[in-house]
Amino acid sequence: MLAVLLTRIFGLWGIPVASIIAFSLNNLIILPVYTARITKQKTYTYYKGLFKPLIYNASTCFFGLALVKLFGCNSIILFLVECIILTLIYFAVVIVLMNKKQKELLFSKAKEYYNILTKRG
Repeated sequence: MLAVLLTRIFGLWGIPVASIIAFSLNNLIILPVYTARITKQKTYTYYKGLFKPLIYNASTCFFGLALVKLFGCNSIILFLVECIILTLIYFAVVIVLMNKKQKELLFSKAKEYYNILTKRG
């Protein structure tokens, strides 16, 4: 229902925006409360780890809406190009907000994967 409403406002981009909103609300409201109830812990315990993912989602949503307003979304090719741009923006935001240990692990795994790929060729 939300996707149909947002499709009328944002065009084709309304579908992924509706998914982002539904996913974010689930992770922000339903999942922490449910998990706290099952584990018999205080609800705020689970909210501490939600701030970075919320920043990821909010920034990606903001840039996605900005892309739609600037360039529109009139074809599947433009839609795919905008999806690729948003994916790169998302990864950039995630990498910027990683701590040093996470960055080292990510780049070491990427280097290992690169070495494996270059040895095959």
